[in-house]
Amino acid sequence: RIEVALELVNDGPAPATLTPTAVVRGLEGEPLLALAGTPVEVAAGARASATLATDWLAPHQWTPATPVCYRAEAELRAGTVAVDRVGTGFGFREFTIKGKDFLLNGRRQVLLRNSWLTGPSAGPETVYEQLRGDLTHFNTLRLHLGFINQHTIGQADRAGMMIIPEFWAWPPRRCGTTPGRNG
Repeated sequence: RIEVALELVNDGPAPATLTPTAVVRGLEGEPLLALAGTPVEVAAGARASATLATDWLAPHQWTPATPVCYRAEAELRAGTVAVDRVGTGFGFREFTIKGKDFLLNGRRQVLLRNSWLTGPSAGPETVYEQLRGDLTHFNTLRLHLGFINQHTIGQADRAGMMIIPEFWAWPPRRCGTTPGRNG
């Protein structure tokens, strides 16, 4: 099942009747699914919610070998005029742990990781190219100390690289130890 939840906001001085729609697109931008909503009346200065939903089985699950991501694009129309658009990328994958094994979509994975302190300080294509180069030796990227380039996660999804965020914290002190030493 897929659901697209929208919050409609009318900042105008008059009520508005808005009709939400959404399209799910595949890897090449081809439309895979269209969702149509019913018109929603939104009072002036008010908010309303709309949910577009249907049963849907995605053609592919995301894996490092087949990094298939989809894009949902929602649009609001006032009559025949588009008044707002928003889009977001997503993919389907299931991470689980059984004992000492890490499973992705039910299959055991060996995590071979690289660590980036900050990653490239460039745009999305540079990040993508560096991640693709890392795939010759690694399938996972550890984001050291929580520092991350804004493009890294999206480009990792596109490249087929799994991400391990690292929580930044100092180890707890034991009574009688000196700060800065692990005693």
